Amino acid sequence: MGEYRISRNFAVIHSEASVSDEALLDPHCVIHRGAVIGKGTKIGSNSVVGASVSIGADCIIGCNVSLENCRVGDRCVIHSGVCIGQDGFGFYFDENHNVVKKPQTRQVIIGNDVEIGSNSCVDRGSWRDTYIGDHTKIDNLVQIGHNVHIKGPAFICGQAGLAGSVTLGSYVRLAGRSGVVDHVTVGDHVDIAACSILTKNAPNESVWAGFPAQDIRSWKKELLAVRNLAKSYTVPRGNSSSSDNPKTLFFRRGGGCPVYLLSIASGIALLSLGYLLVHRHHHPWHSTKTICFSKPDDGGDIERKQAA
Repeated sequence: MGEYRISRNFAVIHSEASVSDEALLDPHCVIHRGAVIGKGTKIGSNSVVGASVSIGADCIIGCNVSLENCRVGDRCVIHSGVCIGQDGFGFYFDENHNVVKKPQTRQVIIGNDVEIGSNSCVDRGSWRDTYIGDHTKIDNLVQIGHNVHIKGPAFICGQAGLAGSVTLGSYVRLAGRSGVVDHVTVGDHVDIAACSILTKNAPNESVWAGFPAQDIRSWKKELLAVRNLAKSYTVPRGNSSSSDNPKTLFFRRGGGCPVYLLSIASGIALLSLGYLLVHRHHHPWHSTKTICFSKPDDGGDIERKQAA
């Protein structure tokens, strides 16, 4: 197992770890067995570098960072709270309906000049290494699932997510809160708009938007059609008192009366008819005579009959 030693600034270092003399270790960071820390790299306080983890030269590792099962290239910046190399989310039900976890045995490989924002997570692979290519820039609170392959360079904005086994090409940009579902391949020079979810493969040099994401030109046409449809059924707010009433329904048909006026008129008519049917035997004219009309068989004038 080896032994740990405490440096002069209270960093904990395993005896079998390789730390450059020019590396800077802040207080209370932990370097485990077999880890390699390159020249000029800085490790922040309370960060943990796991067993056999390799970090290149001139990297900056923030505070409270967890690195395991990974290799980090040169000149990378990993901000505070990042977790890299933990197990990916892989479970299934067996024939007896028991929950079984899929083995997560691969690594995370991070290229050169990569920057990963605070509290982002990168899962280790299950059937292939999770790979983040050179010059990829990842914002805060981003989830990178297991087996993801980012060719790089790429920009991934805050709260975006890549599900398992996604492949990104070069010069891909994911806007905030966008996502890509599992096993989807994204080509080169692809943009995905904010809050969009890509559910199918995206060809090179395309722009996607919506849920599910579609070509942005189709999405704009669809959005414009919905807006025009809404406007055709909406009465603009004016100076009349009815427009200020929150209970007013503004739907109109062909410029006619508002639906709520028709509803009120229909209700009054039904109430009046019901009143006449209930009180017809008590009406004054009912006791004197009843006039009924019948059509004569001979085609002559309509005759009036009086009932006793």
